[in-house]
Amino acid sequence: DHAIAAGHLSENISKATGQMVPIVFIVIIGTVAVYGIFAAPIARMLGLATKDPRGILFAGAGLWTRLAAKALQDDGHDVLLLDTNYDNIAEAKLLGIPAHRANILSEYVEDELELSGLGQLLATTPNDEVNSLATQHFVHVFGREFIWQVAPHDDDYHHSTAVASHMRGRISFPSRPKYNRLERFAAEGAAIKKTTLTEQFSYNDFKQMYGEDHVLLFLDSEERGLRVAHDEMREPVTGTTLYALIKPEDA
Repeated sequence: DHAIAAGHLSENISKATGQMVPIVFIVIIGTVAVYGIFAAPIARMLGLATKDPRGILFAGAGLWTRLAAKALQDDGHDVLLLDTNYDNIAEAKLLGIPAHRANILSEYVEDELELSGLGQLLATTPNDEVNSLATQHFVHVFGREFIWQVAPHDDDYHHSTAVASHMRGRISFPSRPKYNRLERFAAEGAAIKKTTLTEQFSYNDFKQMYGEDHVLLFLDSEERGLRVAHDEMREPVTGTTLYALIKPEDA
């Protein structure tokens, strides 16, 4: 009888073990996924991450990106440029900008690079797919609010032919300029101009002064820190510093 009971017990344990394996696997995968999505926001809430980091990780190091990153760095903001193009990285390093020759989608970037002080991603490569993948890859690092990419080539296409918006990051800069326009602007001699708004010189004054000859890139204020300019932003107020790419005759 004892032998029969032991046999039944062994059989039941085997069945239970077989049922537990997929459950344990699902729990592990679910835990990893949830941790990946919420780790960065929770770390910010608990103060485990660098306090309110607003530095920018740039995926891409083209001409206009180097100009923008240099202007931010000169004002004390943390920046890091990543690009697989050797010449782009070499040019960035000549300017003294922190830069690595690396693929933004590689495990090396997230696992081995020092990202402290960086709280935002701006994907600026000429490849729309890489930009979109980069934003999805880093959502769990920085949070959806701080994931940006330049407007893709199909940004103004009908929704039936354009990639779904949830597959991309937030689109940067007012009027949603595309990569080619930004790079051409810089190649024609545009420069980064920094302007601090005052009661005598408002954002409307700024727009009237430069018209279509500028692209507003970033805003910085004591209250809200460094942030990427975009179509739906609130109008900048007195005390806000604007970083804009300005045509050479106006810079």
